Amino acid sequence: MLRFEVTQVLALGESTFIVARQIAGGPFDVSAGSRLGGTPLKPVLDVARSSMTHEEPTEEIFVFTAVEGQDQLPKVGEAVELELGTS
Repeated sequence: MLRFEVTQVLALGESTFIVARQIAGGPFDVSAGSRLGGTPLKPVLDVARSSMTHEEPTEEIFVFTAVEGQDQLPKVGEAVELELGTS
């Protein structure tokens, strides 16, 4: 199971980006039909590595792009599941 904690939801122009930290699961690819917490995603994914201090391990932060026109988006702090679409 691929699970993420939502850290930000950003609306920029016509696009909505969901920034999330992976909390369970392994490697994955976002494809057509993928959903994050029920929100349909575009098959685009950006990865940003983050580290708060030198003592903490580096974690991966993912930026998902929601399909335009979505009214229901995950909330900041919410733990959500990534459902993979078909390739």
